[in-house]
Amino acid sequence: MPTTMQRVQVPFEADVYKALKAISSAEKIPMSQLINKLVTSALEFAEDLTLSEVATKAVSEEKK
Repeated sequence: MPTTMQRVQVPFEADVYKALKAISSAEKIPMSQLINKLVTSALEFAEDLTLSEVATKAVSEEKK
């Protein structure tokens, strides 16, 4: 089935690959779907962290 999603090739250390394979097997999802899910979660976390830092800085400057 063709897809319009962008692709990237990422090399993993053997132990990381084995862990990803085990998780994808346990969750019964393809490794690509698992990795997409993990990267998306990491990006959301990074965005939340950045917004938190901006808010903390704004509150700190407001108190001055």
